[in-house]
Parts: sequence; C-alpha cells; structure tokens
Amino acid sequence: MPTASSVVDPTLLRLGVRIRQLREDRGLSVERLAELAGLSVRGVLYLEHGRRNPRATTLLAIAAALGVEIGDLFVDEPARRGRRD
Repeated sequence: MPTASSVVDPTLLRLGVRIRQLREDRGLSVERLAELAGLSVRGVLYLEHGRRNPRATTLLAIAAALGVEIGDLFVDEPARRGRRD
C-alpha cells in the first residue's frame, strides 16, 4: 500500500515531464541543468519525477537555465499546437 509520501501529485508530475522535455530538447544532461540552475542533481531528478513541489525561485532558475519564460514550464506543447486562438 502506498504511503502519502509515495503518491505523486499529477500536476507536479506534468510539470516534471515538461521540465524533462525542455531539458532533453536542449540536449542538456540532468547534471548540466542542475549546474546552470544552481540546484543539486537529486533536486532536478525529484522535480522531473514529480516528487518535489518547487518554490517560485526554483522555477525561475530552471526557466532561466533552459532559456524559456517561466510560463513555458506549464504549457503542454502538443495541446498548445492543437489549440486555435
């Protein structure tokens, strides 16, 4: 039976998947993203797996390291492309 700490919040998991997608699109390793964002490797891995609820300052650092706006961390690209504004 899973414990409360082992249950992953779906919103945090989507955020983590998006961070990983952006990192991989840029050809960055977990280690390099951690270095650029001033985070630990374990911290980046926890974020990518939806195991951490990051502070705003952490998200700003990740966005800067990835060269994107903070809002881009929350946009699902396939869904965005299919949407008509």
